[in-house]
Amino acid sequence: MDYVSASIEHLGVVAGMYEELGIGELLDSVIEQDLEQRQLSVGQCVKAMVLNGLGLAQRRLYLTADFFKNKPVDILLGEGIEASMITSDALAGTLDDIYSNGASGLFALASSQAVKRLGLKPKIGHDDVTSFHVDGNYDNEAFEDSQEDAQLVRLARGYSRDHRPDLKQIALELIVENEAKLPIAMRVLSGNTNDQSILQESIHKHVEQLQNVGIEVCVKDSAGYNKTALEYHKTASLPWIMRVPERITEAKKLVQELPSEVFKPLTEGYSYHPICSQYGEIKQRWLVIHSEAKQAGKQVQKKIRKLTDIDMKAIKALSKQHFHCQEDALKALEKCAAILKLTIISDYCILEEKSYANAGRPRDDAEFTITYQVQPYPASCTKTYQAFCHQASRFIIATDILDTDKLSDIEVLTSYKNNQKVESGFAFLKDPMFLANTIFLKKTERIIALMMVMTLCLLVYAAIEHRIRKTLVTNNISVPDQKGKPTQNPTAKWLFQLFLDVHVLTIVAANQRLTLNLRPELITLLFALGPQYVSKYPSISQQGVGM
Repeated sequence: MDYVSASIEHLGVVAGMYEELGIGELLDSVIEQDLEQRQLSVGQCVKAMVLNGLGLAQRRLYLTADFFKNKPVDILLGEGIEASMITSDALAGTLDDIYSNGASGLFALASSQAVKRLGLKPKIGHDDVTSFHVDGNYDNEAFEDSQEDAQLVRLARGYSRDHRPDLKQIALELIVENEAKLPIAMRVLSGNTNDQSILQESIHKHVEQLQNVGIEVCVKDSAGYNKTALEYHKTASLPWIMRVPERITEAKKLVQELPSEVFKPLTEGYSYHPICSQYGEIKQRWLVIHSEAKQAGKQVQKKIRKLTDIDMKAIKALSKQHFHCQEDALKALEKCAAILKLTIISDYCILEEKSYANAGRPRDDAEFTITYQVQPYPASCTKTYQAFCHQASRFIIATDILDTDKLSDIEVLTSYKNNQKVESGFAFLKDPMFLANTIFLKKTERIIALMMVMTLCLLVYAAIEHRIRKTLVTNNISVPDQKGKPTQNPTAKWLFQLFLDVHVLTIVAANQRLTLNLRPELITLLFALGPQYVSKYPSISQQGVGM
């Protein structure tokens, strides 16, 4: 064959970032392995899985060997490496090595190194939990027999965020820093572990790692707010920002009863009322927030429809009841009106109904009994509706940073809203283009290790996005956005699309390699990123692509 074409697309950028962060070297330095007995090291196998995971090919990570059949493997993984070396046994052995060396600990080392190499100085960490369903019949025998293995988990049914309650699942806790949305800590847990217990002990588990990367404030949702968790934070001297759950009596009362007049503007679309609290015997600042966007949002409208349906069912049930006297019918009407949430009974009438003992047309002297039915006429109450919307649009954010000079009220709100950064990380991991949102491996231990590799994929992805944006701004260059206009703020996913159809052509007789279909603006970007990235695309120059 005179010519060989291999698809490289954006994978050169992924490989370059993996090398820039030094992930492979780190793993190979801390995991003991006999390189004479294996063709690929742990670092190389993990790199292969990361390339697969970020290849946007909808291939699961355990099908990595198939992914590399039409790729320039030696460029991406190293000279002398061939696709045939990426075997199922090699990948399975790598997952076993990751598990035996502690998946969470290995990830903490990799993320700490990534933060330093990218020059990040994060201050805030966002902590949250999600779950992934698993295919296959796992009996959890290893979990039941384990006495000392703290990282082994149970694959079990629980609240399913994937809407697959029929399948067992595994939970993932993720902490993401605020500067580049880089995951800095992860932990895999049993599928039936609830969010409250996970977030309650998260600081106890991750405080050393958070301090290593410079995190000064931890942000969590309401599941993390409880007395035990607040005490952990106090002991660790790690400040926090959390949403206060309305199951707490004091919070529920404030949300429902605080008059609108006391709220003052905070920022566009938000007003608030600050108060002090001693919940859990810890001094803290509470901000009762009113959100205009939330008031008109889909969630509030969904609650309104749900409560209205409940009201109408209660009214319908009342209209079908028969009473022996009008007094009983009126008492039932009053009882029903008292439980209605958003509907009022504007009027009613009492219907009288005769019942005869025998069927058919009754005789003039036939005996009968009289029962009464109440016919309510429901109506919407504007005042009740508006009051509910105001209440539903309120929530409370708390922090133990009392000094507003250190953390202003606006910064408290902004930091909490930025908790979506960890949610976007979960969305990435569940994107069908990434992993098709399903997992199947023979051993629970390998699933735990695979979750660590998946999180490494997110780490590399976030690092690429941060590095690209910073490079574009620093060098005053741009790439086209979806509309063809120049941008310096592309998502990594869009950037990957710009590399679509980029191939490496090998001319066998001339022992020469050329990169085809690479856009001029991407060539400029690669040179700005550095030689490590340029080397992945053979024979390119800042004047054009070799042809």
